[in-house]
Amino acid sequence: METSKKTEDENQLHPIIPTKKSVTTSYQELIISSIGEIGRWQYFIIFTIMLPKFLICWSMVSVSFTLGKTEWWKVTTGIDPKTNVSTTIRLFKDCSPLGENDTIVYGNTNTITSEFGLICDKAAIPTLIKTMQMVGLVIGSAINGQLGDWIGRRKCIIGSFLLNISAIFIESFSTSWQMVVVLRFLVGLGMGGYQAITTVYALEFVGTSWRTIIGSFPYWGFGTISLGGLYYVAPYWRNMYLVTGLVGLPFLILMLFTTESVRWLLIHGKTDEAITSINKIAKFNKRRKPDVSQFEEAAKREESEMKLNAMKYNYATLFRMKSTRMKTVLFGFCWLTLGFSYYVFIFGVTLLSGHPALNMALTGLGNTLISVLVWGLNKKFGRRRATMVGYMATVTFSLLFVIFRLATVSMGSAMTGLAIASVWCFSITWPSIAIFTVEIFPTTVRSSAYGFVSIMARIGGVVAAQSDFIYAVAIYFPYLIVGVLCIICTIGVFQLPETINEDLQDILHSESDGVSTDESSASEQYEEDTKNNEKSEILKV
Repeated sequence: METSKKTEDENQLHPIIPTKKSVTTSYQELIISSIGEIGRWQYFIIFTIMLPKFLICWSMVSVSFTLGKTEWWKVTTGIDPKTNVSTTIRLFKDCSPLGENDTIVYGNTNTITSEFGLICDKAAIPTLIKTMQMVGLVIGSAINGQLGDWIGRRKCIIGSFLLNISAIFIESFSTSWQMVVVLRFLVGLGMGGYQAITTVYALEFVGTSWRTIIGSFPYWGFGTISLGGLYYVAPYWRNMYLVTGLVGLPFLILMLFTTESVRWLLIHGKTDEAITSINKIAKFNKRRKPDVSQFEEAAKREESEMKLNAMKYNYATLFRMKSTRMKTVLFGFCWLTLGFSYYVFIFGVTLLSGHPALNMALTGLGNTLISVLVWGLNKKFGRRRATMVGYMATVTFSLLFVIFRLATVSMGSAMTGLAIASVWCFSITWPSIAIFTVEIFPTTVRSSAYGFVSIMARIGGVVAAQSDFIYAVAIYFPYLIVGVLCIICTIGVFQLPETINEDLQDILHSESDGVSTDESSASEQYEEDTKNNEKSEILKV
């Protein structure tokens, strides 16, 4: 009896400190049990936040058409003095100075290239425009990847989407190529910011069993298909940009009715806002009112420390901590490969045989159909193996393209098919590794990690924007580079742990002992407070 009483007194003086693992589990269970794994609110988020990725696709990939290769001729008209008959001389891509009777005739008058005369001494301007878009993507990803962890996901999403649709709408009224360069950079800035955080935001609202299907749904494939249709119906570059800006407006309005990520609010000590959001979502999903006392109890155990550490996490943290360092390097390289590979193929779509609109639509159709395969691969084999399958499939089709080309097989339907199939393979790899990235990094640095890998993908895109020079080496050269890079990525991904069906982590573990930095600080603070209380009790006695 005395022993029992003594133990009880000791527990009052030295209560057990809840570990961060228990807090993590409680947050996962509390959120999902309150709002449900999937419901009307989650569908609203998917429609409002994830579906507009098709517009991001329009904004990004449309340059394949609006800045595509344009054939042109220098045409000289005159009267033959001997016969007094009108004559016309057409010289293909002749950059000699224009005479009084000379004009330039373009094979495709729907492009920015033809409208602003970006040929001869201005021939590098289309590449500059593409490059500025990709540089904007890099910077936008860097900014929102960090701000998403600091100020919240929702603000970053709305701000970047507003910038994107506003800039592309204004771009449709450009009066010079210089204006196009500036606005294309702003379009890229908005696209990069939006892409860096939407998947993170959406997956933080859904249960574990729904992450695969939501993360791998073919939003981008739908965008590619519809872009091919848009180009077929409205091929003029101004009309394409104008439609993109206008279609985005209803989605922007709907975004104003979303809430901040509940996970982000809880991790940053904004318990009252989190509870308000949870009550709103539960009501929208027609669930009973949650027991908010459990959230308050969980928040009290970590609120002060999380507020203190929330602003400390940044890109440097990803490399400083042992638990994230190698993952960051490996995922960064894999996303760099994806960015380069996808865009170098897409920017070269006008070089393939067949109608560019049909090729683009076929690319999107394949991406959409393969999304079913992505879901099955992830459910059956997990993120790691599904990602490896995607990379190796890309290697296969890319190297077949190289072999056939070196064997002097003429460019035709077969080569176009191999090129499009190479792009289809990214429909396996990209959604798989995107979900993989979200799941493998904890909430405190998840946005930063996703932002970093997005930056790497956009850097790959910047290199791919120089596709004119890359394809000039040899038509198969980009495919050879992609094949080698994807082999390296496959080997790297093989080293990673599996994350499917695992709860999302909320905390970042320290480099030495595997205990979270927040937990260590909390424990030290608690011990110090306990010692001070004991001293006070002794003084009272």
